[in-house]
Amino acid sequence: MPETKQQNLISWSAPEFEKQEKGPLWFIIFGAITLLFFVISIFTNNYVFSLLIMLASFLIFIQAIRHPHKIKTTILDDAIFINSNILIPFKEITSFWIFEEPHFNSLHIETKKLTRLKIHLPLGNQSPKEIREILSKFIKEKKHEESLIDVIAKRLNF
Repeated sequence: MPETKQQNLISWSAPEFEKQEKGPLWFIIFGAITLLFFVISIFTNNYVFSLLIMLASFLIFIQAIRHPHKIKTTILDDAIFINSNILIPFKEITSFWIFEEPHFNSLHIETKKLTRLKIHLPLGNQSPKEIREILSKFIKEKKHEESLIDVIAKRLNF
């Protein structure tokens, strides 16, 4: 396969998510709810559920204290390049949408690949208008809905 020079149209780095600080009250309420579900599962002799509660609460706790990594995104003239190791050609992308919120803008792309069907890329300080102008030349812009998980995460201050 001959190598061709790809033109870099725009590039930026941004944290993968907006870190929401959680105070002691958040962790106390989370611990109380976890304990309540654990006790109920033990009293009802549902030991598999109690194990599931402990595993889920551990994973939620780890996510709650985790700090975001930087994601470097580059839009080339024929693909999107993520973190210098993931290349998504425009021909594999079915649509894109930019979610604009007061403190966090993100680019959502839908692909044809089952292993990477939906990808969310933070925009950081990059102009959503500029990204939209560039991508709309190559990819169809189509309104995407936020997933239930995204809505729940926002409500739980994640």
